[in-house]
Amino acid sequence: MSESTAKVKSVPEELRDFWAKTPDPDGNTLLLVTHLKDAAEVMDLLWHRWLPQSVKNFVSHELFGERIALAFCKYGAAVHDAGKADPTYFSIFSAIRSHMEQLGYPVPLYRGDERPRHETTGAVELRSWLKEKTDASGDIINRLIFPVLAHHGVAHSSTLEYAADQLGAGAPESERYLRYKNARHAIFDWATELVGLTADDWKKLTSRKLHPAVAVVVSGLVIVADWIASNRNLFPFTCQQSTVRAIEGYQRLALPGPWKVSSRTIAGDGFATAFGLPEGTKARPVQRDAMTVAAACAEAPLMIIEAPTGEGKTEAALAAAEILAGKFGCGGIYMALPTCASSDGLFPRVLDFLSGSIDDGTAASIRLMHGRAQFNDRYTALMDSDVTHVDDDDETCHCGGSIAPHQWFSGRKQGLLSEFVVGTIDQVLMAGLSTRHLMLRHLGLAGKVVILDEVHASDVVMKEYLKLVLGWLSAMHVPVIALSATLQPDFKKELLTAYWRGRKTATSMRALSRKIDSAVTEKITDVAEYDAYPLITVQVGEDFKVHAPTPSARSRSVRFTFEEGDCTDLSQIASRIRDIASDGGCLLVVMNTVGRAQKLFLTLREEAVFDRDELVLLHSRFVANERVRIEKKVMNALGPEKAGTQRPNRMVVIATQVVEQSLDIDADAMITDIAPVDLLIQRIGRLHRHPRPIETRPEKLREPVVVISGMERGETTPKFERGSELIYSRGQLLRSVAALDQLAADKGEPVIVSPDDVHGLVAAASDMDRPGPAEWEPEWSSSALDLEKKEAKLRERTKGFRIAEVARGTELLGWNSKWDSRSEAGTISGVRNAENSVTVIVVQSVDGQLQTLPGTVEAESISIPTELPLDDELAKNIARCCVSFPGWFSCLREETNMVIKHLSDHNRFPSWQKSGWLSGEVPLVLDASCRAVIGEWVFSYDPAIGLAVEKLRKSDRSTGVTANG
Repeated sequence: MSESTAKVKSVPEELRDFWAKTPDPDGNTLLLVTHLKDAAEVMDLLWHRWLPQSVKNFVSHELFGERIALAFCKYGAAVHDAGKADPTYFSIFSAIRSHMEQLGYPVPLYRGDERPRHETTGAVELRSWLKEKTDASGDIINRLIFPVLAHHGVAHSSTLEYAADQLGAGAPESERYLRYKNARHAIFDWATELVGLTADDWKKLTSRKLHPAVAVVVSGLVIVADWIASNRNLFPFTCQQSTVRAIEGYQRLALPGPWKVSSRTIAGDGFATAFGLPEGTKARPVQRDAMTVAAACAEAPLMIIEAPTGEGKTEAALAAAEILAGKFGCGGIYMALPTCASSDGLFPRVLDFLSGSIDDGTAASIRLMHGRAQFNDRYTALMDSDVTHVDDDDETCHCGGSIAPHQWFSGRKQGLLSEFVVGTIDQVLMAGLSTRHLMLRHLGLAGKVVILDEVHASDVVMKEYLKLVLGWLSAMHVPVIALSATLQPDFKKELLTAYWRGRKTATSMRALSRKIDSAVTEKITDVAEYDAYPLITVQVGEDFKVHAPTPSARSRSVRFTFEEGDCTDLSQIASRIRDIASDGGCLLVVMNTVGRAQKLFLTLREEAVFDRDELVLLHSRFVANERVRIEKKVMNALGPEKAGTQRPNRMVVIATQVVEQSLDIDADAMITDIAPVDLLIQRIGRLHRHPRPIETRPEKLREPVVVISGMERGETTPKFERGSELIYSRGQLLRSVAALDQLAADKGEPVIVSPDDVHGLVAAASDMDRPGPAEWEPEWSSSALDLEKKEAKLRERTKGFRIAEVARGTELLGWNSKWDSRSEAGTISGVRNAENSVTVIVVQSVDGQLQTLPGTVEAESISIPTELPLDDELAKNIARCCVSFPGWFSCLREETNMVIKHLSDHNRFPSWQKSGWLSGEVPLVLDASCRAVIGEWVFSYDPAIGLAVEKLRKSDRSTGVTANG
């Protein structure tokens, strides 16, 4: 039965026969005007109950006050589906077509290329209606219709013009066209009355071009309102009054409101309580000054905090973020970290901090956002206590005074809409990547304080996206806090410039570039190169200031020495390890490649000098659950001391770059491969990191010493291990060695004092114009040129996938139309200088029986059914056995594609496809000896060393070894 229209007020007669949706299973239908009013009422509820005050202020400032701003947002929701009043939409669905034909509306059939999408039809007609009503220019109107055009995630400019041609074809003589056109115009008139927009309001709205950032945020709100109003569990096809439907549906959804900062005082004595520190603990100078600076900001700032590793930058940022949120009405925090591992590591700390940041009796949503979040036990435990959820009986469950994930935000595209999010920096960078529903990402970030931890870890591609996104965040008045122990001055200058440019209101980027005069450039340069450390740099509007906190009493002098001899000879490093750890102690060894770390581990294991528990290997190529286990073992042994824990007498941890940011561990001594200076300092930050009585360290390791390996001094220029050059480039490594040599020469001894030497050392190593040693020419200059060309090529590559920089004149039609559904799954790798990583799930086949590898799920192997449905817990544990192929192998695209095709073709398990955890995953099935040979490649897995990928030896190829299925 068709829904009754008796209770729908102010609905023009000609609109009461248009359906918005196909009938539900019971034959009930939903009128188009009912759905549009639902969406408008949901928008009203979102504005008053969910949207952070900072976003409302931002939108209202641009849209002539809150009344007009809210009315315009509601109008976008009330007309978003107006394009459905057209035969091109009705012809898609047989039930709707039959209904309209019975009422005397002709509905011809269309070919796919003849049928504009309904959002395009609605946008074209709204543009026509606005021209008739206001006489505004096309550029101004195009900005106003953007929320309608983009409400399905993409705003195609080409389809807009095509639809205009199609809808206008034959208009003078087509009664059918005029009948539908009049219906759409009736929707626009009805919606104007519904939301309370007056003629004077439209005059104001068409007096200037709407700022693109506001148009994008409003578009995101329209999408959210439409998605909620389209949910049949929340808005069933019934005859209820629309306003009642909206309130009841919204109550069933039960979105938590925006973060209202609690009444606690975080400064002073409240600091220790906020972070669970011992009573009486005082904030360190950099933490205290960060809070002071935040409290003094007159508008949303970019705050850059530079301080030594272990100085408490995370706590400084969280405290400052709480102050900024309270000051500007921000509704949450996004904590962005370099890696999945560092996100996992920080998640509990952020969660504990936030538990005291909301008042009792309130609920807040949180999300852990990265590719392996479902394997984080702390997070999945929270998921079992969803803040609110709609169950099968449509009953709303509330867990007051809690922070937990909310069901509605669990979707891939809604994640950033949670109040609090901890995740990788990729989620922020993707706000600059042309993808579908990008507006939701901007809406999610718009209401938060964004914290960028370890920002120095950005590669060339990441920097390009970060600068772009900073401009948009600045335009949306989003406070941003960037943290680093080793920030390069040039990159710092770029960050300040990007944020400053975003706050300007020039009509175009070209006009904006002309406005950046020499005085501004000089001011940005001055603050970027300010010679102090620790340092807080803050930009508020056009004001740039620096604050130099008093260095804390924490100071370390680390002696460094270069390992001599063949840089590829791992036996030499093994010998050095044995010598350092001969009297006990905990040694951290950092290799630049997984393969090098694995070989060194095997060398030491074969020598049998160390007991099994004394030798640990940690890198990114362990299956997920095994890596978590190893990280916990290392943290328990070398992390901050806790009651009941016992530091081992001797331990050697061989690791890769995964320890640079993700683990808060303390080593007595260190060996590390050569790396760019900023990363070396990060690694050295794990050396004598925690305050401990000196007598608890072995006598010969009481002075912190780092041995730098992976290079030979050579007769002229240094020679580096090949893997290191591939990762970091020869130019960067040469500058690291030169900076360290110069520091040793200036001091008269090879010693790095932190924090005193950090700023100058990083600046020297990152200065590409700095002359090198005369004997290193011409290689010094040629390596710099090679690096410059490589980075320029990478920057150029990003242009094909980035959105435009933000300015008032930025064109939004076609703004994110570079999106390609086939590549969306790999978009995260698009914001890094990395190939799409290939992830597989490692299992074993023994005597024809599929099973887990020993030790990866339980001590013994567990049989895996291939036909019958899998137990959910078993499926989850199998999914945890995922691991990524090496980056270098993923670069071999033909080889990678061949391997994946082979694995997909030969390993089709019905039980996996029936599991939510395993459906679509690619199994790497190893034989009884934990090997698989595919083409010319050997894949092997050992729980002690992880995944290894090697090329098959020629002697083995001749023996007829075949691929394992």
